[in-house]
Amino acid sequence: KYPESSWPAAFSTAYVSAVAQFGNMIEVRTGRKSQHLPIFVRMLDKFSSWGYENGLRSMVTTLLQFGMVGYPFVLPDMIGGNGYGNIPSRELYIRWLQVNAFMPALQISFVPWQYDQEVVDHALKMTELHAQYAP
Repeated sequence: KYPESSWPAAFSTAYVSAVAQFGNMIEVRTGRKSQHLPIFVRMLDKFSSWGYENGLRSMVTTLLQFGMVGYPFVLPDMIGGNGYGNIPSRELYIRWLQVNAFMPALQISFVPWQYDQEVVDHALKMTELHAQYAP
C-alpha cells in the first residue's frame, strides 16, 4: 500500500490547510477533507446561460451538492456567469442577482451599471437582502 502522502489529493489538503492560516473566509477551488476550515470553496466557473448544463439553473443544485458533503461556505460563481464571449442579458443578470442574494457570498464580475439604473437599483436591493440574511 502506498502512503497517503504519495496520493496527489494530499497536496490539495495541505494547500488548503496552509492558506486557511491567512484568515477566515479565504477562497479556494480545491480541498480534500477541509470541511472543518473556515474557508470559501468556490464553484467552478458557470456559463452565462440559463441552462442546467452549468448555467444559472445549475446554481442551486451545485450549492446543495457542496452542502451535502459538508461545505457550508460556498462561493458561487460571479453574478452573471463567466461571460466568456458574451455579456449576460439583462434578465439573466437580474435573475442571477436574485439567486446569489440567498447564497453565502456575492461576487460581481459584470457591474450593474453596464445595464441601466433599474438594474443598479435592483442590485442594491439584492445586496441589502444578502447582508440581512447571509451568514
